[in-house]
Parts: sequence; C-alpha cells; structure tokens
Amino acid sequence: MLDEYKIIDNFLDPHYSFYMHVQLLHAPHVFENVSSATFEEEGKRLYSIQSPDRHVLNQFIKFKIESMFKVKVKNINVNIQHKGMDCDFHIDPLDYTFLYMLSPTPKDESGKFILENKEDINYLHNRLIYFKAGMSHKGMSFSDAYVPRITIAFRTELPT
Repeated sequence: MLDEYKIIDNFLDPHYSFYMHVQLLHAPHVFENVSSATFEEEGKRLYSIQSPDRHVLNQFIKFKIESMFKVKVKNINVNIQHKGMDCDFHIDPLDYTFLYMLSPTPKDESGKFILENKEDINYLHNRLIYFKAGMSHKGMSFSDAYVPRITIAFRTELPT
C-alpha cells in the first residue's frame, strides 16, 4: 500500500540522471502541455517533448517505478517550464502520479512543487515524489531565466 505522498531523494544513479537531463534539454520541445483545474478548461501552457513515452530514458524510469512500487504506468509527460511559466492548481487522472525532478537544483528556493493544503516541496535534482492523483498540486518555475525546470510525470494505476 502506497502512502498518500512520499519524497524519495537520489532516485537514479547521478551519472544517468545528468545524462538524461542533457538529452531531454536538447530534444525538440513543443508548446502543448496544459496545467488546469479540470481537463475541460484551458490552463497555463508548458513545453514538452514529443512522444515522451517512446523515449528510452523515460522507459527506464517507467520500468523502475513499476518494479519498485507495483503500479502500471499509463501516461508519461515531460514538463519544461521556463521562468514565469508557473502552473495552476490541478488534479491528475488515474491513481498515483510519480514526479521525477531532472533539472539541476536551483540556487534559491524557486521551483517548488506544491501540494495544496499539505506542503511546499523544494525542487531537488534527482528527487522522486509520488502522490495520490486526486491531490491538487502545481509546479512553480525557476527564477533563473537561463535554466528551465524539467520534471517527468508518470501517471499510474494500481493493480486490480
């Protein structure tokens, strides 16, 4: 049984994590992701990469999450936020979301992940957070205009 939410630091080998950051940072970005309170309403737009579920680096994390936590990954989103691209509070579909923080740790307190009515979680490179998908949350951008905040969201279902 998974907790309501949990923070796991140093989730991947640091060399792998650094390599993955460089690869996703330089992959072609598309301006298509939306953060909104409901899926029907228009929200703030973020950058992503095309077909993140086919990216071999994401497949490795998918395998690790499914093996460690006994869940089934149904959707993968790579979120790329530049300065000023703060998200709106929203909820995710399915059962649990696993959020992997890929960018370097900011020098200040920017880039927080906020679970509404719970806590503000500092952005830390190589950190994995999982939380019940029905929990309202949002990601804040970095204050550094030259460093985008990259996270990978793995939306999952519990086994039946």
